[in-house]
Amino acid sequence: MADEQKRLKILFHSIESIGHINACIGLGQALTENGHYCIYFTRTKYAGNYSKFGFKELLLITKDDDEKSENNKTNHPSANDEWIIQHMITSGVLSSRSSLEKLDLYDRHKTEDYYVKNLAINMIKLHDQIARMIDEEKPDLIIVDHMLVAPCIAYGKIPWAFQWSSNPIPLYRSKELPPPFSGYPIDDRSEWTEFVKIYETSTKPSLQYYQNLLNHECGYPETVDPEQFLFLSPYFNIYGFPLELDYMDIVKLPDNFIRLDAFCRYEIEQFEFPDEFRSKIQPKDKLIYLSLGSLGSCHVELMNRLINELSRAVHTKCIVSMGPLHERIQLADNMWGKPYLPQPKILPLVDLVITHGGNNTITETCMAGKPMIVIPLFVDQYDNAQRIQDKGYGYRLDQNQSNETELLTMIAAIFSDYQMQKRCTLISERLRCSKSKQKKACEKIEQFVMQFKSE
Repeated sequence: MADEQKRLKILFHSIESIGHINACIGLGQALTENGHYCIYFTRTKYAGNYSKFGFKELLLITKDDDEKSENNKTNHPSANDEWIIQHMITSGVLSSRSSLEKLDLYDRHKTEDYYVKNLAINMIKLHDQIARMIDEEKPDLIIVDHMLVAPCIAYGKIPWAFQWSSNPIPLYRSKELPPPFSGYPIDDRSEWTEFVKIYETSTKPSLQYYQNLLNHECGYPETVDPEQFLFLSPYFNIYGFPLELDYMDIVKLPDNFIRLDAFCRYEIEQFEFPDEFRSKIQPKDKLIYLSLGSLGSCHVELMNRLINELSRAVHTKCIVSMGPLHERIQLADNMWGKPYLPQPKILPLVDLVITHGGNNTITETCMAGKPMIVIPLFVDQYDNAQRIQDKGYGYRLDQNQSNETELLTMIAAIFSDYQMQKRCTLISERLRCSKSKQKKACEKIEQFVMQFKSE
């Protein structure tokens, strides 16, 4: 616990996505427990996601924002972000195309409605507010979990850390690992070359272009390293990934990288299954949790297809996180769900998790000790799906390879695979004892800031 003289003010700037927001909350909770004060930038449409955990929010508003959305009560924290929901539906990001084919969607020359372009446009509009609020708050440290870094942070006088709450392959920048977002296995390099060639001429330079554009428009130098995909911090960088899944057995990262096992947030609300669902659960039933994440659940066709297949599972009950388009999803009789569920509370109660492979769900499920079936939809989810399968914590099931019986076959195989269940139990036991957020992240953050102030 930090005494008053050592108490730090730490400012978080997250990309507008629930998974990244929750990761920032998880680290902020650990820092708060250590006696520090955490505050968060947020856009109007995401206001309340931090304050409900007791954190102060710094509201960033553009002229285009619907200011009424701050008080617009919805059943899902992403429901106010109509642009991202529509983008997920129409862009092809959620389609059954392969990871290689989807690289075109991350190429600014081929995709007019490129996601990072929208991020850059909005950050240009918000940059003066960000700079002014930083000057007013005077934090000791800024933590950025974003595809783009505000130039006033990157080139400012206050130290900052880059946080990566996704699969860590891009951090390694190594030819010994599969290319980022490919989902290719480590022991088969047959397809690596083709993917790298397209990635290096599309995804990577497109992100660099918009970081440099942001720098230029805000009056800062265009200095992004052409070899760098992400804008890493010269001070230190943080990522969350369990040791059992990480790639450090193949490649090492520099000393200024802090790995913690998981960002897992603590849900403050109590949770119980409703009586009408609990009464349906029989002693022999297995419980399955289905969540494709806040964005993946916008693939309504896939959600309804999975629900239809799970409705035929014998001695099974399902809990479904239905997402912002919940009104278009029809649950079966053996199911219960809501638009948004307190996932960390539910995972310990179930026997199996069917997920899109988002980093939070992967790490939280490992923490709970449950096997997974991972159905990857975009970017790092492919890498997470492959890693889970390679390490024996579950199976990967691609959209374009599944049929009506494959999901049920995988479920049956997992429930009879006692070695897999034992591996899941062992990783859970270690993660629960590791306290990596407090012992690694918090202590190293404290040491760095104290040293920075003394220089």
